[in-house]
Amino acid sequence: MTHLKDNLPPVKILLIEDNPGDARLVQIALAEQVSHQFLITWMERLIDALALMDAEPFDIVLSDLLLPDSTGLATVQAIFAHSPAMPLVVLTGSNGKGTGHEAIRLGAQDFIAKRELSAEILGWKLHYAIERQHLKRQLHQANTALEQRVSERTTELQAALQDLSQSELRHRSLFEGALDAIFITDEYSHIVDANPAACRVSGYAVEELKGRHCAEMIPAHFRTQAMQIIAEFRLSGIMDMEFPFLMRNGRECTLRVSGSSISGGLFVCIARDITERKQAAEAMKRLAYNDALTQLPNRTALQIRLSKAIVHAQAHGHTMALLLLDLNNFREINDTLGHHNGDRVLMQVAGRLSSVLDETDVLARLGGDEFAVLLPQLADKEHIDQVVHKIHDVLRPEVMVEGVPLDVQTAIGIALYPEHGRDADTLLRHADVAMYTAKETHCSHLLYSSKADHYNPQQLALMAELRLGLQREELTLHYQPVVDLKTGHVAGVEALVRWQHPIRGLLYPDTFIPAAEKTGLIAPLTTWVLANALRQQHIWHQAGIGLHISVNLSVRNLQQVDIVSEISGALRSSGVKPEWLTLEITESAIMVDPERAKSVLAELHDLGVNLAIDDFGIGHSSLAYLKQLPIDTVKVDKSFVMDFTNPVNAAIVRATIDLAHNLGLRVTAEGVEDESALNALIVMGCEQAQGYHMSRPQAVDKLGDWLRLSPWGLRKFGGVAESESS
Repeated sequence: MTHLKDNLPPVKILLIEDNPGDARLVQIALAEQVSHQFLITWMERLIDALALMDAEPFDIVLSDLLLPDSTGLATVQAIFAHSPAMPLVVLTGSNGKGTGHEAIRLGAQDFIAKRELSAEILGWKLHYAIERQHLKRQLHQANTALEQRVSERTTELQAALQDLSQSELRHRSLFEGALDAIFITDEYSHIVDANPAACRVSGYAVEELKGRHCAEMIPAHFRTQAMQIIAEFRLSGIMDMEFPFLMRNGRECTLRVSGSSISGGLFVCIARDITERKQAAEAMKRLAYNDALTQLPNRTALQIRLSKAIVHAQAHGHTMALLLLDLNNFREINDTLGHHNGDRVLMQVAGRLSSVLDETDVLARLGGDEFAVLLPQLADKEHIDQVVHKIHDVLRPEVMVEGVPLDVQTAIGIALYPEHGRDADTLLRHADVAMYTAKETHCSHLLYSSKADHYNPQQLALMAELRLGLQREELTLHYQPVVDLKTGHVAGVEALVRWQHPIRGLLYPDTFIPAAEKTGLIAPLTTWVLANALRQQHIWHQAGIGLHISVNLSVRNLQQVDIVSEISGALRSSGVKPEWLTLEITESAIMVDPERAKSVLAELHDLGVNLAIDDFGIGHSSLAYLKQLPIDTVKVDKSFVMDFTNPVNAAIVRATIDLAHNLGLRVTAEGVEDESALNALIVMGCEQAQGYHMSRPQAVDKLGDWLRLSPWGLRKFGGVAESESS
């Protein structure tokens, strides 16, 4: 699309300003104008500017009043003494409104306060200052010509009249062709004339506008204020502001009106419809502070209200509570019924929550299926219990979507002011920690406790370093052999990540894996481990070393939508067959979301990989439940194996092995640290074992030596080293 300024000749401006910063602001503002092109010549001193005006023509002068060689209204007088016909717009300081009006009385076309400087205002005022000055000059010339011809011959009078007619035609052409609405009023604010653009804006014909009082087109709610503004306009002769405007069809719009007095006791008002721009600004504001789905306050709005409530509570000694709610199993609703029905559930939940809260409470949606409730003033902690019970009670009835009854439950985390934090960010973070702890422990609600907080500043800093560590290849894999107890030789290895921190040295998983799971960094970390483990396995296979390899998955990995395709892609990229890979999932990770885990494990089983339950015995499941899962191996947790002297532990291990065998599962014992434990496991019929008695986790180069030299190492089959299970 061609801009208007591409079709118009450039406007030549002489800018007189001794402050380079202010001059730069003017140049930037004019460069942003889309309706006109401006050519700017900048002078710092008045005497130099006047000399330049003698040598070069300009369309308009834009001048500061405070210059090195002239100050105040003397600047205006000097410019008009030098070039009386030159349009002049003055720049004033923050308190220069009175000075600006005085400058207009001395002949300036307009003034602009520097603090209000913008591309739109500057462009309008320069444009209309030039038009007004040209109009005044031409009218003056026409009147002068008319006075001279009155006493001359009739023929000369006719020629003068013809010239005047042509001049008026030009003026009328400018008037009628203007894109902005132009209203000309008398001193009593009755409309004398209006251009076609004014008719388009108002909906009235020109003849309908003539004689109409301006107040008739101002909405009733703004009429009193408008009359005061109009009265001030008649006195000052200058106006620039926004007006609500009542159109003929009854619709209200908003006009930006710039007005000034002209000769003959008339006033000209130039108006532009800015309704769409204001509506867009209001829409942006709503989007910035309101959730688009539920129309509740969003996270930004909650933080603002929370900060204000903290200030009020601090001033009056109040206690506050912040509750964060997360819907249980909401992912299943989205996956099963689709996101549009998930949105319907969220809207019903928002409505139910709103119905049980007081007017002083604040309900917000933070995103996804997460809501927040701010209780700005607590009488006591029983108040929290009452609100929590109301929330659970109102969500207890089934939600009907597409004829399907849905059970909606929530986990609630609670943080108190000032007990758990004295600023908005801290309260939000601590309530979030309490909420996730409630979900993990299957509690309906929990109060924040620092003991359960894995998000301390040190851990957050470590996570930032871990993200960089992944990029800088600071991570490495160690491998712990898994021994086949029937043959006494290695059957495979478990890949375990280590972090060679540039400052802290070698870090073990327990220092960074829990926080990585909490922050979501576990996903790229697992991707890295899987890719590098499979790459190393491919290298071993090419060298004739047939080792199975195990990689751990976390609860966050099970919740990844693309986890199966990611594992399938890693196998294809590495060239490793699925049956050579074992994925280990902890029992507790499965029980966080059993149905989701069951679905993902079934897809992985169909892919052809082996599946093992890690740390079995310390979670909430049973072998009876595990028989529903497509798993191949149960790994008995080391806490039972390391203390075989305890008869209870020995009995648990024996019972686990027997039950697993009855279900057709293999058993791997972790934490084997001495000969007696190893012998006991062999007697019990355990298939595999790993622990410090055989080998600690080792870097890949040291593992090669162990495979060659250790009695547990690989046996030779036809000159090729192979695992017992290959």
